[in-house]
Amino acid sequence: MRSLVIAIGLAGCWTGPAEHSTLEPVPANEAPRLKATPPLEGPFPAHTIWRGRYTCSQGDTAMQLTLDLAKGGRVIAIFDFGPLDSNPTVPAGSYRLIGHLDDRPEGLALKLYPDRWISQPDGYEMVELSAKSDRRRRHMRGTIDHYGCGALSLDLVE
Repeated sequence: MRSLVIAIGLAGCWTGPAEHSTLEPVPANEAPRLKATPPLEGPFPAHTIWRGRYTCSQGDTAMQLTLDLAKGGRVIAIFDFGPLDSNPTVPAGSYRLIGHLDDRPEGLALKLYPDRWISQPDGYEMVELSAKSDRRRRHMRGTIDHYGCGALSLDLVE
């Protein structure tokens, strides 16, 4: 499965020029949510994509987390981040994380640790994160484990 990757501004602020994001901007008045979907049946897929947002010192930021699941619950993840309509100056970036995903009856439990940058904007650093899903394994909520950061919210895309 793909994993979530999150980046924040060094000391909580981004100071460089805006870059174009590979993520589609999310209108300020819309949460990136999926319509009602049935729970996933059977074992959790080996490859998934999650989209949503997180909050750190630079403000609300769009994110996409790609998780690739290996044996024993090991996860390799790619975290892509970028601007939202409500926060258009956030630069685009991405990095790889490694960690573990537990598929429990009450939902998924994910813990990811930074591995390496794919595309690093000036003044940003990699951070670790933790998240849990609902029982249906369609929505994930969690936190960015770094000062100046807070919640993250993701929905399963594929």
